[in-house]
Amino acid sequence: MGESAMNPDANPPPSGEQFANQQQSLGDVQVQGDGNVFNVVQGRDVQVVNLTVYDRLAEGVGQPTISALPAAILQDYRFRKILLNKVKKYWVQDVLEKSLHCQVLIELALEERLDAVEDSFNRLQSIPEEFRRSSLDTKDVPQVFYQMGEGRTLLILGEPGSGKTITLLRLARDLIARTEQDMSQPIPVVLNLSSWVIKQVPIVDWLVEELNSKYQVSKDLGKTWINNQQLLLLLDGLDEVKADCREACVQALNQFVQNYGQTEIVICSRLQDYEALSTRLQLQAALYIQPLQPGQVSQYFEQAGEQLQVLKILLRQNETLQELARSPLMLSVMSLAYQRKTSEEIPQAGSMQEICQQLFNAYIQQMLRRRGRGGRYSEAQTVHWLTQLAQRMAQDGQTIFLVERMQPNWLKPGNQTLLYRIGLVVVSGLIGGAIFGLTGGLSGGLNCDSQATLSVRWTDGLQWGLVLGLLGGGVSALSVATGKGDIKPVETFQLSWATFTQSLNSRSTLQIGLVGAAIGAVGGGLCAWLTHSLILEGMLLGLGWGLGFGLVLGVSSGLAGVEIEAKTVPNQGIRRSTLNAAWIGSSFGLIIALLGVLGFTLMGLNETCKWIAAPLILIGFGGLGTVVNLAGRACLRHLTLRLVLWSQGIMPWNYARFLNSAVEDIFLQRAGGTYFFMHRMLLEHFAQMKS
Repeated sequence: MGESAMNPDANPPPSGEQFANQQQSLGDVQVQGDGNVFNVVQGRDVQVVNLTVYDRLAEGVGQPTISALPAAILQDYRFRKILLNKVKKYWVQDVLEKSLHCQVLIELALEERLDAVEDSFNRLQSIPEEFRRSSLDTKDVPQVFYQMGEGRTLLILGEPGSGKTITLLRLARDLIARTEQDMSQPIPVVLNLSSWVIKQVPIVDWLVEELNSKYQVSKDLGKTWINNQQLLLLLDGLDEVKADCREACVQALNQFVQNYGQTEIVICSRLQDYEALSTRLQLQAALYIQPLQPGQVSQYFEQAGEQLQVLKILLRQNETLQELARSPLMLSVMSLAYQRKTSEEIPQAGSMQEICQQLFNAYIQQMLRRRGRGGRYSEAQTVHWLTQLAQRMAQDGQTIFLVERMQPNWLKPGNQTLLYRIGLVVVSGLIGGAIFGLTGGLSGGLNCDSQATLSVRWTDGLQWGLVLGLLGGGVSALSVATGKGDIKPVETFQLSWATFTQSLNSRSTLQIGLVGAAIGAVGGGLCAWLTHSLILEGMLLGLGWGLGFGLVLGVSSGLAGVEIEAKTVPNQGIRRSTLNAAWIGSSFGLIIALLGVLGFTLMGLNETCKWIAAPLILIGFGGLGTVVNLAGRACLRHLTLRLVLWSQGIMPWNYARFLNSAVEDIFLQRAGGTYFFMHRMLLEHFAQMKS
């Protein structure tokens, strides 16, 4: 949001009358106002916005002024629209509509479980035991949810593969449609709780991080929406939180519910994992998705026709297969794995676990051969790399994967970790040293001692190049290879006077500036001594360059983006970090080049020489700045990590292309830039396979 909208000391908003007939444009969007109601017009779409909603939104984040409020309305409307479109695209279009469960078009029966949530008012004492669990007449979860009224909170329980996530996404689809009709409604947001275990922070902080990493919502904007309770949270996978952290996660969720009582929440979990907890969620109601009944399964096979005729006959004879078929997921997997199979090809003997393993193996083989394997990856490669992915996701307790969020903990301690550390030093040192040494050698070899004809001293150039190459390589290696091991892409930067002054006044900026000045002075004096130039002048020139370089580097670390991006593709974070690194590096180079021109002028050097050296300085310092700034370091660490993982056979080089291929094979699903196995049971199956 704009600075005026974020200023807590701004004046309170004017009344609706002061905005009568007011009109303001922002791009292709217009606000046409009369009283408290505004029409937000974008192209052919007209969205009615009640001003009182945005009055409430402004509380706690600053009251906009008369001139700023329409722009704030438009900006917030745009951000809300982008987030809503992302949730719809990622989860409804890409996941729900392509899900295996959608092939089982059977309405699932619901049961109300009063005893599954915390009874704050001791209601259960007056309710007989047999009535605490009761079947509902409706099978429509959205209908049940709407009937609960404002501030509703709901728990959805079920067996593995019972359709909890699909039920949640169907509810999301209805909620999205409702919000599209009235943008003042809370924005439905789908998130997976499994990532909470990474830091185990309060739910508010986790939500801010998840909105930022999954939907590219800036942290400031995310905090604003959460604090003003403008989001409707659809949280899947409570059972996917590591078992030893699940109790703490429930307690954190309860604390959030107490602090943000108007925020509507829906949480999903496996029944068995939830009932094992000693703490209950403080939600209003709980629903249990009942398994499929024999009549529903028979109806499904009648609709399937002859291609599942053999499986239909075997189901009547095998109780284990009958039990598996009560799960919508397993029924879908059976349908795909055993199409047109003979009775000899369908396993019928063994325990439930053994038959499940045989079923998933048959599913994998069927999916690998379904499209033909004339593509880029063989069957062995596909299974190997999916197994590697599943094992690392299971090891971290994660069910959602982003390419740019790969971390060094994917590497095994020992040789792989050592190779990564050496790679960081070599890659960053070579890049930084080559850029800085080459440009430094060319500029240092110029004869700039007088107004005489321009000439080149190749010996001096070689000496300057070697010294500056070692210096640049050392600075690059030191910056990239040290510090915290986590790789954090830098996707957006915000340039404003407030963020600039705040970064400039920080202690870290001063420290980086002083270190840069010291390195610059030593490097400049050393180069001047080797080339028999004036050592004092060399040290002063290096001092100025190093100080400027360090200050700009320090300031750039404090600039953060505040926008939500309209599009997301795999590995987008690293790509944007690369662009940001180049942009910051170019800024470094320009500032240092201008300082160099000023220094050359004061020293009375040759004009021709001065203007030849300036672009070389820009390229040298710009290239070095690109490597060592916050965004550049993230890119080099990601590049080195992928080199090591690729060399060890853990992943293909073009990982996004392979993951997209696995989506086409119905092993993975994709939501924006994130990937996840089509079901946790398939992830667990791959994780148990030998790679």
